[in-house]
Amino acid sequence: MIHQLKFDKHKKVQYEIHTTKNIEMKQIKFLSLFFFLALLLMTPQSCTNLDETIYSDLDGDKFFSNPENIASAFGVAYTNLYWTMGHKYGVGRDCGTDILCVPQRGGDWLDGGEWHRYHRLTMTPKEAYVEFWWNLLYSGVNTCNRLILGFDQLGLESAKPAIAELRAFRAFYYWYLMDIYGNVPLVTSFDVPADFAPSNNSRIEIYNFIEQEVNAVLPELSKETGRSIYSRMNYYAAQMLLAKLYINAEIYTGTAQWAKAETALDAIINSGE
Repeated sequence: MIHQLKFDKHKKVQYEIHTTKNIEMKQIKFLSLFFFLALLLMTPQSCTNLDETIYSDLDGDKFFSNPENIASAFGVAYTNLYWTMGHKYGVGRDCGTDILCVPQRGGDWLDGGEWHRYHRLTMTPKEAYVEFWWNLLYSGVNTCNRLILGFDQLGLESAKPAIAELRAFRAFYYWYLMDIYGNVPLVTSFDVPADFAPSNNSRIEIYNFIEQEVNAVLPELSKETGRSIYSRMNYYAAQMLLAKLYINAEIYTGTAQWAKAETALDAIINSGE
């Protein structure tokens, strides 16, 4: 009888436990259904807001509103300068002058006689260094034209100093072209037809373009110095470009411009920078 009572009591406890678990499971199912229905009711309302937060792309207007971001974007215009120093094509532009020579040592620096032809001024348009400089410098001009167009289309006030810097830097490329080749095509637009064939411009026309272009942007160029603007086309670099232009003006145009050269150099020397 006692065992039976214990057994019954045990069964009763088990029954009570099972009953409690069933109640808890029903509550969980009810709450899950409630949250699902609530979420379902909210869905049509949330679908009316189709604005996206994009993390993989940059908003051009917001990105270029920061001058530091603009500077990073047009750094590609400067990459061609790497080849102007410390390479055989970098010194190639001066080998036809009395500045330097590249003597042959046994079989070294023979290079099919290209340096001999340069010294003797008998080079042809197909010489490696003649083609190299042409392609390098016009690649720089084209990059400047592309970036100027892009920044101009932004219509942002923060882009104006960048456009001024790129215009001065494009003039720098044209100074190299005029100095090496004399008469060269003058192209200042990027959005040209596919069959566009530029005409040839005289050395004097290129000279005048460089002078006018640099003087036009001088007031907009930065006078900041230091590491943040090191090697960039700021106000003082542009004045030095004018000085180089004027020092050689008699060769380029037939008329000396020593007074203008002095003025440009004084702007650098007297700045104290």
